[in-house]
Amino acid sequence: MRINGTELRAKVVGEGGNLGLTQRGRVEYGLSGGRLNTDFIDNSAGVNTSDVEVNIKILLNPLMQADKLTRGERNKLLAKMTNEVAALVLRNNYLQSQAISTLELHARARLPEFQHLIRTLERSGELNRTLEFLPTDDELADRRKRGVGLTRPELSILLAYSKIWLTTTCSRRRS
Repeated sequence: MRINGTELRAKVVGEGGNLGLTQRGRVEYGLSGGRLNTDFIDNSAGVNTSDVEVNIKILLNPLMQADKLTRGERNKLLAKMTNEVAALVLRNNYLQSQAISTLELHARARLPEFQHLIRTLERSGELNRTLEFLPTDDELADRRKRGVGLTRPELSILLAYSKIWLTTTCSRRRS
C-alpha cells in the first residue's frame, strides 16, 4: 500500500525495515504531527553491532596472524563479549535517540542555527540538501513565520551529517 505522509493516521511509526517510508513521506508525516525518526536511526542497532564486531576482529587479527590466537579462540572470545557489546550498542542507540529528542525540543527556537548548519554542510560539500529532502531557505523562512521547526527525520539527517563532518574534521587535524 502506498500513501502520502499526510494521510498516515498512526501516532508513532518505528521503521522495522529499510525505507518503510521515503524521507519526503517522513517529513510530511512529521509536519502533520506524527512521531518518527528515520529507518537508519530505528535500525541502527544491527549496523552498530556489526561495526563493533568488525572492529574487535580487526584488533584481534594481528594475534591470529602471529599464531597467538586461533579462530576458535577468537570466536569464543567474541561469544563471551556478546552481552557487553549488546549493552554498548543499546547505550549508543539510546543516546542517539535522546540527542534527537533534545534537538526536537529546541527545533523552533534554533531554526536559524539549523539553517546555518545546513548551509555550512552544503558549502563544505558534505551535504546535498535536495537529495536529503531538507527544506530550502525559503521553506525555512516560511516555517519560522509559522513557528514550525525541523522534524525528527530532518534532525536525524543533520545529526548523521554532523557526526560525519566531525569525524572527517578530526581525522584531518590528526594527520
